[in-house]
Amino acid sequence: MLVSEALFLLLSDKSAHVEVGVSHQRVALNGALLCDLVATGLVDVHAGKSPSVSLVNGAVARSEGHPALAHGVARVEKKGHPSVYSLLNSRKFAKKEAIAQRLIEEGVLDEERAGFLGLHWQRFPEKDETIEKAMRQRYRDIFLGKEEPRPEEAMVILLLKNTGELRRQFLGEIEGIPFNDLRMRVKQIDRQVLDAGTFENVDGINTVLLSVASAAAVEEAAASS
Repeated sequence: MLVSEALFLLLSDKSAHVEVGVSHQRVALNGALLCDLVATGLVDVHAGKSPSVSLVNGAVARSEGHPALAHGVARVEKKGHPSVYSLLNSRKFAKKEAIAQRLIEEGVLDEERAGFLGLHWQRFPEKDETIEKAMRQRYRDIFLGKEEPRPEEAMVILLLKNTGELRRQFLGEIEGIPFNDLRMRVKQIDRQVLDAGTFENVDGINTVLLSVASAAAVEEAAASS
């Protein structure tokens, strides 16, 4: 499961209204999709004062057949050489219909059309709730130190940490874990899984994660001003 798919599933209530928080929802999901594109080698991240993204050769063809990745590649292609921050704040980058499509095909989510007072939208309620239940149990085991996270699980944890939503989203999974123990565990995950470079393109992933934290901080400051 992609980082963006896992995050979408975790952040959606039974009516599929993403609930990570109004201000950081877009940044978190956009960051997750960008992590997917970097981790699968479809884009390169160019570090610097204003990090930017470019497609690798053959990215369009390689992304065909996977709705979320194909959509992300198409958005990057349309923008040419977009900055990381512009993608994180985009309203069109992490399109929920594209992220949900493979989960629908696999029977994890359902798709419904809803409307009110002339407005229409799509909803993606869970069809198989055992998938999220198993995911959440595994995250609890990770927080308790019983399991080590896979790279995509580490990215989900750090995306939520960097948007300030880790404790609220995993409220049940961290129950009974002292705050300092949780903080140290997350720091350990960051260091051992990402900083240790245990998978390809780790530098690009870290650039995206740091940019997510910065973008969330800017939104927080704007909201409180």
